[in-house]
Amino acid sequence: MNVYIKSYCYSEHEIPFIIANLTENYSKITKYLLYEYNFTHTGLTKPYNVEKYLSEIPDNLRDKLIYKKIDLNKYMKNYFNNEEKIHKYNEPIQRSYWLNDKNISINSEDIIIDIDVDEIIYGDKFDQMIDELKNSNNPLSIRLNLFFYKENYLWEGKDFSSPTIYKFKMINQFIEHYKDIKFCNMRNLPDKTKNLYGAHLSWFMPVEYMERKLLSYGHPKYRYIGVNEIENAIKMKQYPWKDIEFNIRELSKSSSEIPIYFRQEIDFFNYLNKSSIVNPQKRSFKQKVSQYLPVNDPEI
Repeated sequence: MNVYIKSYCYSEHEIPFIIANLTENYSKITKYLLYEYNFTHTGLTKPYNVEKYLSEIPDNLRDKLIYKKIDLNKYMKNYFNNEEKIHKYNEPIQRSYWLNDKNISINSEDIIIDIDVDEIIYGDKFDQMIDELKNSNNPLSIRLNLFFYKENYLWEGKDFSSPTIYKFKMINQFIEHYKDIKFCNMRNLPDKTKNLYGAHLSWFMPVEYMERKLLSYGHPKYRYIGVNEIENAIKMKQYPWKDIEFNIRELSKSSSEIPIYFRQEIDFFNYLNKSSIVNPQKRSFKQKVSQYLPVNDPEI
């Protein structure tokens, strides 16, 4: 039985999350499968942003990482302003393109830990999580602690269980087909783990990358805020859109609820200081889209 972490990435700021999962789970996993695409969820074209920063990952961790660049030009459509179609087509294809990777061989009993890149599994809880799956007949959503803005800002009272864990044989019934590929979006399942097994570090990135995220991910309704609003929300420990209850508890950096790598007193994003999107000038919305992620096609 092999155990794989499977994820995908889109931005150079995500390197610390990759390091964090490898730090926690290097000895537990067979490989970490990481895919990067030339499109965002919204269908905007993008460069392969992560590749040139892979050298930031320590040598003693990198051999478990399999990073692949995938051209999705044949499958992505520009649904920039259509949230329903983003979630119906573009997003599930990206989340599950690994099903079409002819260079990996997955056996029926192999276990897949299906996460977004900023969802970190605790190494000291890993075996317990595997045991929960072995005692289940169904794929499970993995319950995580939810952090917001900073590595030690815990969002209290917020249930988060989007990532999943399953044996490969468990997902046959969920697989769909589009053109010549298979896809299935294994997120937010009804059966969940009994315990918390990790941390989701949501919106933990330099603020300029938060602005870019608004243009990249599948929620067009949230795009009306910019850098100034985000900076003020972080300062006030408020939710940027103020539409749900938001309670932040600031943890000690030594807290066991924080993944090991993020307990350090360092600038985790220092390697981005030469990035072209840091310290952006004021731009119109059209200019932001054009600079970050050039539009591919009219919406279909």
